[in-house]
Amino acid sequence: EFPENTPEAFRSAVAKGAAMVELDEWRCKTGELVVCHDGSVDRTTDGKGRICDLTLEQIRALDAGCRKSSRFRGTRIPTLAEALACFPKTGLLLNIHCKTGDAAPEVAELLRREGRIRQGILMCDSREALEAVRAKCPWARWAPIRQLTCRSRQNSN
Repeated sequence: EFPENTPEAFRSAVAKGAAMVELDEWRCKTGELVVCHDGSVDRTTDGKGRICDLTLEQIRALDAGCRKSSRFRGTRIPTLAEALACFPKTGLLLNIHCKTGDAAPEVAELLRREGRIRQGILMCDSREALEAVRAKCPWARWAPIRQLTCRSRQNSN
């Protein structure tokens, strides 16, 4: 219904009473954390390129709604902080997929500063990312994606 991983989609999920929202974090070239499902902007915007190769200014210039519908023209890719601002601080879990390996502790600290420690669950792809968040932020809630995938495959046999 809405362009994925955008403030419009997040606000719609809240309005519909979602119990959990999943979002994907990537670090752009200038160091800011942005929210986009893919590691590139090719599929979801009017631009081209990998997020890690684009500056925040370049990312902000992209239209993240035009591929979905003309109704969403002008929709922007949010920073992680902007995405968090779309959600109430209670009654909703935030499943944050940390796709930039070294960003998990930074994401956890942002959740802490925002008063969202109990709300966020960090999903980590690599053992290194998981170990970093466990060492630097022992209070953070996390889950290793590979372990969850293995368990779900074992349970389906």
